[in-house]
Amino acid sequence: MTEPRTHGPRERMVFAAAQLIRRDGVGATGMRDVAARAGAPRGSLQHYFPGGKEQLVNEAVAWAGHYAGRRVSRYLADLPEPTPGALFASMTRQWIDEFESTGFGTGCPVVAATVDSTASTPSAREATASAFTAWTTPLADALTTLHV
Repeated sequence: MTEPRTHGPRERMVFAAAQLIRRDGVGATGMRDVAARAGAPRGSLQHYFPGGKEQLVNEAVAWAGHYAGRRVSRYLADLPEPTPGALFASMTRQWIDEFESTGFGTGCPVVAATVDSTASTPSAREATASAFTAWTTPLADALTTLHV
């Protein structure tokens, strides 16, 4: 995952949270770690995320879902012959390359938030469901337009 184009402290913290969640899970991702990774003052966490860690995690999960959804059109644009099989091969290749380059040390922040029992709140379940929808809707739309 690449850093968001907007690099204000709030956006950097959401991105940093997504990166830490994908590596460490929700339970092991601390607010201080997020601020440090984002290069933001710790006091800004309370300013930008008055709902605390739950709000930050939910926003990081939402960011990740939208990022994945936007990737679908990039995968399609790079295909010489857009077919469902080629789309899935392209997506899978990117995941394999990323896992290998990180030593299999990172995963999907949406999945991490889904399976992490510390994130088991109604708002977390809603955030992960919305993130999956943000990814699967563009994927389903793409698949319905591709020729077999």
